[in-house]
Amino acid sequence: KSLANEDVQSSRLVFISSDLLGSFTASSPIGSDSGQELKKFPLLNITDWAEQLEHLMSEYERKSWKEGHEIRNWAIVANGGCAPIALKVAQSAVEKSAPFEKDLTNVVISSPPRLPFFLEGTDPKRVQRSYRTLSGIAGQLFWKYAL
Repeated sequence: KSLANEDVQSSRLVFISSDLLGSFTASSPIGSDSGQELKKFPLLNITDWAEQLEHLMSEYERKSWKEGHEIRNWAIVANGGCAPIALKVAQSAVEKSAPFEKDLTNVVISSPPRLPFFLEGTDPKRVQRSYRTLSGIAGQLFWKYAL
């Protein structure tokens, strides 16, 4: 056996899968700083999702360290519309502004969306209409059966 094989065999691989539906709070999100229900639009953007993922990574690092399973490095795998979130987390890691401590060594993006879609502005009226739909009867049915 080579040293690399022994190293890989002694590694503990962990997969953290984030939920873009908001972990059961997307229909009535609460501000972490105020504790009040958020009313502004858009409710979540790329930075919001990236910060949530960074926080999750940081919390998992702390938990793993306490349990004796040190995280050696991070890798992010993003599909489709999550690509900008992964890139934002990578940017924070490079700038050393991310709350997690271990290096982000790999970012894998599959089926990236067309970039111009993410550069265009969002129509606030369209966002409000979508939010009202998801907060109404149709949305409540969706959340009930989707989660």
